[in-house]
Amino acid sequence: MTSQHRTKAWSSLALVAFVVVAAGGAFLLGKRQAEGPNEQVAPPARGLPATPDYHSLYVDAANTRHLLLGTHVGMYESRDGGITWKTGSLGGQDAMNIVRTPDGRLWVAGHNVLSRSDDNGRTWSDVRPDGLPNLDLHGFASDQRGCLFAAATGDGLYMSTDRGETFSEVSDEVGGSVYGLSALDGGRLLAADPGRGVLLSDDDGKTWRVALSAPVIRLGAHSNVVLATGERIWRSENGGEEWKAGFEPGTTFEPVAWSTSEPGVAFAITPETRTLYRSDDAGNTWAPVR
Repeated sequence: MTSQHRTKAWSSLALVAFVVVAAGGAFLLGKRQAEGPNEQVAPPARGLPATPDYHSLYVDAANTRHLLLGTHVGMYESRDGGITWKTGSLGGQDAMNIVRTPDGRLWVAGHNVLSRSDDNGRTWSDVRPDGLPNLDLHGFASDQRGCLFAAATGDGLYMSTDRGETFSEVSDEVGGSVYGLSALDGGRLLAADPGRGVLLSDDDGKTWRVALSAPVIRLGAHSNVVLATGERIWRSENGGEEWKAGFEPGTTFEPVAWSTSEPGVAFAITPETRTLYRSDDAGNTWAPVR
């Protein structure tokens, strides 16, 4: 076999492996949801609640010890940095994304849910904006201008420039299978597509290119440092242009979130072991929260 043929063969094998891993991740996600309870359960004395899935994390902008966890059955809340938890709001609703806009408003988007809060998550109001084809929103993000981006499952990517009152389609090529979105300054948008990798746009989502070919599920960005989760935590220091393979615990990471009040602090969860990890050095090293 010539070197050219060997290269093509290895490329084909790598592609097959990539697709298999991505499909396996989607299967496990669905399996956990099917096997888990359909309503909130009381958390243990210490540690994460035994719910069917951990979708999203939010770190209070003013207090790193205050965390919100979005699950398949609603929200959970911690006031001690993730050591203990209590049941929170939106019981029975699938909170796949928790997003804060520059005006301090919180948004939750997920399976047939789009809600906003003006009191830091204590109470929520349902939102039904014009322009979205459905409310099955696996990806949701806000940029520093206050623009909102929504990935509508099976459809495409939509953008709002009026604080979520209306949305319009910006791409039908990205969004339908996206599980995570992050918006950076200057119109840069990153999308986590388990079957394609990390996708990058520099024009508010109109055109895209592949930045990382790896099965990733969620994204978290702070300034130009971006974390992507999957079988490991991938890390970029230049807004998603280049990536380095990081922490690999032997199980899959899903939600990831940054603290805005303590630079360098980030959190991530491995659902299979129900473990919350914390990093104090911008995602270079991680340790379980005990």
